[in-house]
Amino acid sequence: MPGRTFLALTRHRQPDGAQPFLANQTIHWSQGLMLGALRGLWSEVGMRGPVWTGVHTVVRLALDQTLENTSRVGAPPASWPRQELTVDLLHKGVYSAVTGFLCDRVVREQPRPLPGAVSH
Repeated sequence: MPGRTFLALTRHRQPDGAQPFLANQTIHWSQGLMLGALRGLWSEVGMRGPVWTGVHTVVRLALDQTLENTSRVGAPPASWPRQELTVDLLHKGVYSAVTGFLCDRVVREQPRPLPGAVSH
């Protein structure tokens, strides 16, 4: 599905049943890099820990569904077989958990001034 989504968004078409490996890898790595950078920024400004990992998972799911449904390639998750939905949620949850763990440990939190401590 991700590869077909990428091809639809870039206005390329492949025959039904084709397995667009390169397109699939491109969209997976692009989304991973973009959302990994976002999580790194969150860690830098103090948005750390399991709550923000959960928020990151929701953002990851929302991006995926937005791209699939706006390109008219995917179907809403409520219509998916339960096993496919479970696997998708687990994959994205693991991605966010690992990304959050690494970002929270590698990215140094930038101290923020106390409210009212600066005039601008």
